[in-house]
Amino acid sequence: MTSITIVPVVSAAQQQQWLRLPWVVMGGDPVFVPPLLALEKRRISSRHSKFFEFGEVALFLALRDGHPVGRISAQVNHRANQHHGQRAVHFGFFECVEDPEVAEALVAAVASWGTARGLTELVGPFNLSINEECGVLVDGFDSPSAIMMPQGRPYYDGLLQRTGLTKAMDLVAFRMDVQAAPPEVEHILERVTPRVNLGVRLLNTKRLRQEVDVIVDIFNDAWANNWGHVPMTEAEIDALADTLRLLLRPDSAAFVTLDGQDVAMMVALPDLNALTQDFDGRLTPLTIARLIWRVKVARLPSARVVLFGVRQRFHNQRLGGLIIARLVGQIRRAALQMGLDWIEFSWILETNRPVIDLCTRLSGPPVKRYRLYHKPLVC
Repeated sequence: MTSITIVPVVSAAQQQQWLRLPWVVMGGDPVFVPPLLALEKRRISSRHSKFFEFGEVALFLALRDGHPVGRISAQVNHRANQHHGQRAVHFGFFECVEDPEVAEALVAAVASWGTARGLTELVGPFNLSINEECGVLVDGFDSPSAIMMPQGRPYYDGLLQRTGLTKAMDLVAFRMDVQAAPPEVEHILERVTPRVNLGVRLLNTKRLRQEVDVIVDIFNDAWANNWGHVPMTEAEIDALADTLRLLLRPDSAAFVTLDGQDVAMMVALPDLNALTQDFDGRLTPLTIARLIWRVKVARLPSARVVLFGVRQRFHNQRLGGLIIARLVGQIRRAALQMGLDWIEFSWILETNRPVIDLCTRLSGPPVKRYRLYHKPLVC
């Protein structure tokens, strides 16, 4: 009879086992993209991750007879709790072999950690916040996930539901074939030009930090009433600027203007998962040089729209739809110039019907679906 032990990650050796868990669970799957270990280590480091400026984190490792078989994180996001008036403990980084006993022990460890702090609800997964990877993949296992979107096994949903977690929200991802013209967008663009003073401008990389401030201002306004949204902190904005400085390609970020004022934005990043799948998680001088060359010089196969927003006053208006069409049209033109095969629009709340309807017309049904869960805790 095997025994399951849940241990907090405190040593360097345990941390290495925790970081390598995706290989235990996903290794051998042709769509598995090994995470870059050096970057993953920084994400959970209190010295490097901006999350620790407003949150607390504990990592747990599941062992069966001494061998790693699962992992999870427990975190309390004080800013999110304050913003939403909640007392929630979040979980994240869930990886598990197909064993209900392991999953139940991992979730129980997070619940115990949360109740010891007086928290009354379990929500997740978030890796570590809603502004990073979130959700469990529940549909669309036939292709690799895009940059900053989680991977997983088809049985994860069942394991988590057996622990008492229930669906809180689904997130969907669409992929637009860049080479296939979206006639609806082109038709809308033809009609909008003579009627309203809409313009498009590209991000000015020479004043990147100021441009990022505009991006975040639009994003926070556009998403203010959306499920789970938490405004970005100044530190998170700085981190975003650093990321864009490294990864942004020409023409892959754009603003729509109305009478000269920025009213919407869209930012697409190269899909690093398509560029690093052969690295096996290693960042060495050779793989770093190869990655830089692939990002800056080589033809990219795909990209993901990681930030998108239209100012709230245009929501549920026809003009809002025209603004979105302008953004999509600009990003598609840029993608054509870069020779991309497809662009992913993700993630989108399943309740955001206007955007989902537009994406469905342009791209067909969602290619992937991710799920967030919750359950009450008894203190």
